[in-house]
Amino acid sequence: MNVKNGRSLDGSGDPRDIVIRLADIDEQRYGVVGGKAANLARLLDAGYRVPTGFCISIDAYHLVVESALITRKIELELGRKPLDKMRWEEMWDTALRIRSWFLNCTIPGSVAFAIEQAYRNMFSDGPLVVRSSAIGEDSSALSFAGLHESVVDVRGLDALMRAIRVVWASLWSDAALLYRREMSLDPRSSAMAVVVQEFIPGGPSGVAFGRDPRSPRSEYAMFEAVPDQNSELVDGLVDPDRWLIDRNSGKTKEWFPGKRDEDRRSAPLLNDEDLQSLLKLVQEIESLFGWAADVEWTGHKATLTVLQARPISSLETDKDDDERRWYLSLRPNAKRLRKLARRVSEELIPRLDREGQLLAGENLEALSDKDLSASVRNRFESLRRWQNIYVDDFIPFAHGVRQLGIFYNNAVNPRDPYEFMGLLQQKDMLASRRNRHLAAMAEMVRLDSALMTFLDEYDAAIHSGDKKTWSSFADRMRRDGVGLAFLEELRDLLQSEADIAYKGERLTQHPELFIHAILELASVDDTMRANGGIVDSGYESVEDLERKLFDAVGERGTAEAREALELGRLSWRLRDDDNVLMGRLESQLIRALEIASGRLRQRGLLSGGAPLNDRISLILADALIHPPDEAIDLAEYGEREAVAGTEKDIKARQLIGQPAGRGVATGSARIVANTGDLLQFKAGDVLVCDAIQPTMTHIVPLACAIVERRGGMLIHGAIIARELGIPCVNGVADATRLIQNGEPVTVDGYLGIVTIGPPELLMETAGSIAPTIEPA
Repeated sequence: MNVKNGRSLDGSGDPRDIVIRLADIDEQRYGVVGGKAANLARLLDAGYRVPTGFCISIDAYHLVVESALITRKIELELGRKPLDKMRWEEMWDTALRIRSWFLNCTIPGSVAFAIEQAYRNMFSDGPLVVRSSAIGEDSSALSFAGLHESVVDVRGLDALMRAIRVVWASLWSDAALLYRREMSLDPRSSAMAVVVQEFIPGGPSGVAFGRDPRSPRSEYAMFEAVPDQNSELVDGLVDPDRWLIDRNSGKTKEWFPGKRDEDRRSAPLLNDEDLQSLLKLVQEIESLFGWAADVEWTGHKATLTVLQARPISSLETDKDDDERRWYLSLRPNAKRLRKLARRVSEELIPRLDREGQLLAGENLEALSDKDLSASVRNRFESLRRWQNIYVDDFIPFAHGVRQLGIFYNNAVNPRDPYEFMGLLQQKDMLASRRNRHLAAMAEMVRLDSALMTFLDEYDAAIHSGDKKTWSSFADRMRRDGVGLAFLEELRDLLQSEADIAYKGERLTQHPELFIHAILELASVDDTMRANGGIVDSGYESVEDLERKLFDAVGERGTAEAREALELGRLSWRLRDDDNVLMGRLESQLIRALEIASGRLRQRGLLSGGAPLNDRISLILADALIHPPDEAIDLAEYGEREAVAGTEKDIKARQLIGQPAGRGVATGSARIVANTGDLLQFKAGDVLVCDAIQPTMTHIVPLACAIVERRGGMLIHGAIIARELGIPCVNGVADATRLIQNGEPVTVDGYLGIVTIGPPELLMETAGSIAPTIEPA
């Protein structure tokens, strides 16, 4: 049964195939049904048991993107920045916006009619599975394994239409974009067909590899099985039984029982007849297609059903520069995410916090050269060890937020793809706690004119280049009995929350930065001050968004929704806190290096004034116990200054980036690249930087808007901007080079546009007399 667009409701009479039964797919139609559907059709034609179903062809996909003008929107989205220049965070954001257009698109009447007719003719009210079948997918040249979505246990026509949109949208997932970039494919030439099949419940189910994917040249097949449906294996929710089978003799070499809650370890899930049936199946499919097969299946020997078949992807590519494996590791499945949640929240973050506190409490000045050398090495090794943990555990755990975003958008289909961010509003992050502390201190200053006079005098002295220390001003304040409570608060701030490093300097040694920020914060309006720098972010209330989510998933999906919320919120908070705690480790390493360098300078063994950093840690540690023959020149280990390019004099009017925080604001640009720039920042300035680090967020509440070179909705700057309700555009290439200090900048956080120069309205009215508007 083929349903033609000739029966369309809009009367277009387009003859393209929209829906084709799997049993009717022939070689002439392989080009419009995608790799997965074509493979299933060949298996069905060869006599294998395949679930009943139909394919929604790529013609339907093209009709949808044409009618919804999605192609033009994609062109605009990919035009923000070339794909090969995007960081993975930026790709995720780009994918999220494109997915949203598909999830909310109106399916043309002709396509909807064809799908409904096929659904009513082929299925009753039983559950369905909806799978991707992109062009090239499951082929020997391009596998796309694990990149596109499937939706299982779909019930009813409305749910089917939603699932189809989800699969279309998965063509534009972040992982799919990365894969196409690596394979030098233009994503705009891609298209997605969709397979709709009867869902086969029960089990056992599993995956059968015609050759062991870990050792493709061996003569062994590998089978995996779980007790129930196959999605539990593919998604990593259930640990499978695993067999290695000799391809020639059919004998079992090894059997590894799965580690599951139920006690089924006494007997394998599959008997020998089942294993022989699977071996015969994968060998026959290898002969049929000409490649070693990766087959998803369900049922025992008598009811063995093939769900899909494709080449074993690990046999087809061995690219040294393939980032896909690493990238997919940043998208852990639900099972691994739960494990990461426990490991990060219960073990790693508390341990990182304790380690920082222990290092801060060590009396380094009293140590001998030998012990100080050992302490420098210990701190260096600690920082490196935690940097590895950061990559292996903290970054993947950040996927909890992304998982929540995908889950919420798939369920609710909001017009704003970032609506889910409203579920993450919280004020217990370490950086937010520090900002509220500063806001409270600013309130103390605002209410105490004598204290403000002292602090203004100190701030003016620092800005004029006066070398007076803060300690001398603090002593004067104590003698005059001014601001004693403030001094205690500042001491606590510097010893705890400010014990972090920024650009190789310890902020705890720069009280002038915080005093300047406090004075500026004391001058902001009452709304921001009352909220500790936090204003209305523009999102619906948390309660309203939660209600939306739970209403959309229904009773059956409530448990899964609650878990997505819990993991998303935890990863959101800890993904911010880990950066602050890592900043303290770096600060403590620099503290030890300062003492070590001081001793070496006194002995004439050290020269140069480059900032201290981890690159010279082991050199200084070694010099303490093995004095060098001649002085070490720190300048050799300093950061090299970037050489300005030939485009320096090019003046852009508009810069394009990622919309990362709602709102529009205009202010004077202030480029922040070091601690000296922090001291120049004024309330109402536009913060322009490479990337906001958790160690510099004390100035963010002063900004009217943010512009960053680094992109991503979930990087630190975007997180803080949305919490404070500040417009933010990030992913702006060369932002710190193309924008000059002091020039007016308008930041549009809705569209992701930064306009340099006076706002358009001021330019249009400059030099003219405002028109008189007569009442109607």
